[in-house]
Amino acid sequence: MRALYDDWAAGYDADLEDSAYKTPGRVAEALSAALADKQAPVLDFACGTGLSGVALADAGFKVIDGADISDGMLEEARRKGVYRHLIRTRPDQPLPVERGAYRAITAVGAISVGAAPGALYDELVDLLTPGGFMVLSLNDRSIALEDYG
Repeated sequence: MRALYDDWAAGYDADLEDSAYKTPGRVAEALSAALADKQAPVLDFACGTGLSGVALADAGFKVIDGADISDGMLEEARRKGVYRHLIRTRPDQPLPVERGAYRAITAVGAISVGAAPGALYDELVDLLTPGGFMVLSLNDRSIALEDYG
């Protein structure tokens, strides 16, 4: 998957723009409605090229970190200029983030078949402060029911 996204990074935004992709804005809008503190730290998990980070910034959030497995995607995200930190993740290792570090986490199109597994929810929840928010986007093919036991 890393190689696929590294290769796609330069054209990713244009491809999604061509498909009228609205999910990053919808996720940012949902989080903005739930979390009034726009200074609260937000993790944009599987940030890709930073489209969701831009949407969060447009919604008024000021402290946004991004995490992704792809160096190519992270380089594109860095160019957006909206992230405090960008973190390269590894699917075989825990996220290099302290427990309770974030008031909110977004995962736009990140947890699905062929991407991050549903089992990752537990790890992400541990990164939230008590009472924190997680906003995810899923479609009907994203997670198999057996992931929930």
